[in-house]
Amino acid sequence: MQISFLYQQVYNGQYSNPLMREISLSTAFLADLSNVWLIAEIEEKIVGSIVFETDQILSMD
Repeated sequence: MQISFLYQQVYNGQYSNPLMREISLSTAFLADLSNVWLIAEIEEKIVGSIVFETDQILSMD
């Protein structure tokens, strides 16, 4: 997962959210289709990301 490696490189493995540090957590997060991880790119370089985690119990369906 390129984004996880980017967080490792930029933050030297010290990013506060383990979702960005541990590939196993990232993989599990993305396996849940109610979660979303958006990546922003410019000229094929990642320049930002945002994570949305939904709560099915509190959803407004």
